[in-house]
Amino acid sequence: MLEIPAPSIVPRRGSRVLSPTTLTFLRSTLSTITSPMFTEVAIIYQDDDFRGIAWHSTEAYRKTTLAERTAEASWHRSLFQAFRKIHATRDFRLVLCAEVWGRVREYAVEVLERAIAVERAAERLDYLPSEPLVICSPRGYWKFHG
Repeated sequence: MLEIPAPSIVPRRGSRVLSPTTLTFLRSTLSTITSPMFTEVAIIYQDDDFRGIAWHSTEAYRKTTLAERTAEASWHRSLFQAFRKIHATRDFRLVLCAEVWGRVREYAVEVLERAIAVERAAERLDYLPSEPLVICSPRGYWKFHG
């Protein structure tokens, strides 16, 4: 599995476009993997990659404004466009991983599942060999709750 932080593919703020340098690097990296065991690219999302999660709170999220939801949807759309370009280099299963603190896991997973649903409805996932997988890695969970 190759793990890539989401903002390193398309920056969260500013440009909504995959830079040619990033695209070249990711394609280069994928083309050098020769192991037949390689099957997945995991995109790692952390707390500050979700508009409704307050970075200082491990317990809750806030309601997002229409402008924030629109910006987040635009960012996810840009990411999925980048995934398509990267996938052209090598076949892989796309895994979206919400690596978030505390009890906001469900919210983060819902946001990612909603982004996939939008892409599926627009029939823009046809390049993938299987449905993207959404997982959650409860970063910091044991430290605060265990």
